[in-house]
Amino acid sequence: MTDTSRQMQGSQAAAPNSYHIDKVMLYPTSGGDPFNITAMVGKMEVTEDLGSPSIDIKMFIADSSNFFSNNKLNGSERVTLIMKRSPLKDSKQDKQKWELDLKILEIFDYSRLTLGKSFYFLKLGGPHIYNHHAKALVRPFNNTIGQLVKDIVKKDLMVDEKRIASINTKTKGIIKGIYPTIKPLKAIQWLINNAYDDGTPLYFYETVRSGIKFESQKEMFEKDDYTVYELKGFFSNQKGSADYYDELKNRLMQLSSPLNMSQFFQIGTGVYGSTLNTIDINNKKFERSAYSYKNEKLNSNDPFSKNDKINDQTYDQIKDAKNYYVSLNSGAHDDVGNFSSPLNPTILKGESSYKSIGFNTFQTVINGDFELEVGTIVKLNISKTGSEADTMIDKYLSGRFLVRKIESVFTDKFEQVLTLQKDSVGEDIDAA
Repeated sequence: MTDTSRQMQGSQAAAPNSYHIDKVMLYPTSGGDPFNITAMVGKMEVTEDLGSPSIDIKMFIADSSNFFSNNKLNGSERVTLIMKRSPLKDSKQDKQKWELDLKILEIFDYSRLTLGKSFYFLKLGGPHIYNHHAKALVRPFNNTIGQLVKDIVKKDLMVDEKRIASINTKTKGIIKGIYPTIKPLKAIQWLINNAYDDGTPLYFYETVRSGIKFESQKEMFEKDDYTVYELKGFFSNQKGSADYYDELKNRLMQLSSPLNMSQFFQIGTGVYGSTLNTIDINNKKFERSAYSYKNEKLNSNDPFSKNDKINDQTYDQIKDAKNYYVSLNSGAHDDVGNFSSPLNPTILKGESSYKSIGFNTFQTVINGDFELEVGTIVKLNISKTGSEADTMIDKYLSGRFLVRKIESVFTDKFEQVLTLQKDSVGEDIDAA
């Protein structure tokens, strides 16, 4: 594969799956000038995920100059990468660009199928992954969870300011304790297991375009829709035109789903109702509080029927299907809470919000978009089965979705596999 995909027309993209690898530079650990390895790069896969604190890049290398041994590659080299695309003239799409400063995390799958060429893969990630592995936190902490996460990102992971996109410091309540000999990213996960923003979970993740983010589900849901993707059987514009280019970039190329629609799971995991049991070991006080489903949703309609009942109770009236137990200690740190105090009472709504987003999962393939990130909201217009008409939209399956995962694949074209999730439906389940 050359550094430019075959979908390019000069400096402009002929199709929305076009791309250009501008430059890939490798810096040897022995010092000296970096090497331009752009021509050696074959297939590349880039993954970002709401559940991952780092982007993951797998780069295929075709080596016909003994580059591996001549430069004593050892799996810790710095690599910089620039990729871009200039869309077709008059398209509504803006110029797009990725620019990354990475470290090799692993060199793997070396093969020598012919005498003249060797093949291997580079696994790449952000420099903060190295900082994570090289350090363990053993120190006291005393602040809000959001501020503690921010301190770890800056002081321990040493993330470049340009790669810190947003960190939510609105988490309420100061907690006090000691980090128990724990690595920085593990410490962040340990902290956010007890953190919620207005009853919604928080996610620590990295995107290719923006960098590190610490955002709540509430913040994500409040974003404007990034774009509208369509699944239908025809195109309205002439092939080769700018309007056709724009239509193609918003077209779903494939769509599948495990669905995951299970009221059995939703009830049993406390999505619709749950109970919190707390005991304060300082004053021996035991309390119970209950939660009934009233989540902020991506779409307007609840994911369950009010006609379905168990023991004459609708699903959102069942409070004992899931019980949580939290140990508190009001006397531990004067007026400052212990590590578990943020869970009271936000764990009930927080866990409901976290688990409900998996109610419906879609996987789809689109033409590549350098600007699309996990944590954004997109809208799907899915045509009814057997229909090609614009107006025949399946409103029940369509709607707003959270972008959970993006797998960007670069071969002779740039495509992305999206994992999309929603917690609600586009039509009233009980409507006639």
